[in-house]
Amino acid sequence: MYETGKLDNVIREMNRCSISLLGIAEVRWTGCGHFTAASGELLIYSGGDTHSAGVALILSKQLKLNLLAYKAISDRMIYVPVKAKSFNVSLLQVYAPTLAASEEETDEFFMHQQQEINSLPSQDIVFVHGRRL
Repeated sequence: MYETGKLDNVIREMNRCSISLLGIAEVRWTGCGHFTAASGELLIYSGGDTHSAGVALILSKQLKLNLLAYKAISDRMIYVPVKAKSFNVSLLQVYAPTLAASEEETDEFFMHQQQEINSLPSQDIVFVHGRRL
């Protein structure tokens, strides 16, 4: 996603396939925040200080109307709650450390992930989406 034009390609394919929510790992953007793409989709991202790791969620023009908030947890985790008809949906986009990471780093990540899951509203439906190499 760090290369010029990648975001436009991803959004174009997202719309072509009628995808309302797309989670992305290894975004490689720095900082955290959100912005609206020229075509109207909402991007929420969380990265670190360097152009490595990073996660993002892209919400369609329709789904972004149901966004309740977001929380950039780290360069490997972001939380987005979305209002649904009879319940809310808690989305947790993650990018787990690769197999090259130390066992300590991996254990710490999964412990942190579990803490975040445990802190989510118990009545919400929880989706954890991510990647591990």
